[in-house]
Amino acid sequence: MTNTTDRAIDALVPAATQPHTQLRVLAATACGSSSCPTVYESGPGTVVVQGYIVPAASAGIDVPEGEMLVEIPTHLMIEALEKMS
Repeated sequence: MTNTTDRAIDALVPAATQPHTQLRVLAATACGSSSCPTVYESGPGTVVVQGYIVPAASAGIDVPEGEMLVEIPTHLMIEALEKMS
């Protein structure tokens, strides 16, 4: 049985990191393989972005543990936003 504290913590954790999350493709590139930049809807008001890794040091940004920078084509973000609104 889940207690109140567990539910409160779960509410703070992004949906994509919780078990059994179903990702829905919002926008994807046609690059000829299954590993292309893609924007997924992961839950109400959240998205998961698959893209090319950008090293934080070369971007001059301090990225916390557990996060990374990714780059995707601009048109993917625009297409994803249009589908979400």
